[in-house]
Amino acid sequence: KSWMRALEIDPEDLSGLFDLLDTGDGNVSMDDFMMGATRMRGPARSIDVAQLLTMVGRLERMMAERPHGAGEGGKAAVAK
Repeated sequence: KSWMRALEIDPEDLSGLFDLLDTGDGNVSMDDFMMGATRMRGPARSIDVAQLLTMVGRLERMMAERPHGAGEGGKAAVAK
């Protein structure tokens, strides 16, 4: 707990931190945790904000290029 306080991370936020660091397999390596926890310290840096804006822009372009109403396999969903 003292290590988390030193990083200015509330120990009660650990579950959320693990969710942020998890790549989808339900596991977070010690190295990924250490790197992620130290990056979470303090306010967002300009590079972090720039990376997020770039990712959001890419996602927006991908969604705009995707046919409307397309479900899995690119087939349009049909309402019954």
